[in-house]
Amino acid sequence: MKGARDLSDEEIDTLKDYFNNADLSLPENKHMIRDKTFMWLGFHTGFRASELLQIRIKDVWDGKRVSDYISIKKCAVKGKTQGKTSPIYDECKALLENYIVNHCDGFEYIFQSSQGGPLGYRQILRCVKKHLINAGFTGNLSTHLLRKTFSRKMYKALDGSLVDLQAALGHKQISSTVSYVSVNKEKISKVIKNMKF
Repeated sequence: MKGARDLSDEEIDTLKDYFNNADLSLPENKHMIRDKTFMWLGFHTGFRASELLQIRIKDVWDGKRVSDYISIKKCAVKGKTQGKTSPIYDECKALLENYIVNHCDGFEYIFQSSQGGPLGYRQILRCVKKHLINAGFTGNLSTHLLRKTFSRKMYKALDGSLVDLQAALGHKQISSTVSYVSVNKEKISKVIKNMKF
């Protein structure tokens, strides 16, 4: 989503504190566990919101434990050309296990609506925005912020490899990947000033 921002590491810590300190007994916090699980899966996998909403319980849970990988079928992926697979990190495994065991009895989808199918995009967008605003964030707040945050952290971890980031995001064109990377104008200026020929 054009113009969506990412969260800095400090902002992610603020968001963790917001969720950890929430009073889950309040009616307005009824879906906090679900929403935090959704957001952390987005942060850790880089999957689009529409892809996360298509995950079924059986895709990640065998009745006893969360699997090591999560796969999205190509019919649920943008462009529908190929599926995606991502490891599930320990933090997400713990969140998923807690959420599935305590909140998903009888569910087919992890993020299921009261009507039985997956939650709609607008509903999850409202939830994500509400939590981001309540945690004190401003700017272009959307579900795409999760994917942008994943991209920033992955780009840094991959030592600035656009090709590897392209693979991690599942982009067909590297030009799509470039739009996820912020340009550091200060760093560019410093390098130019110190270049010798």
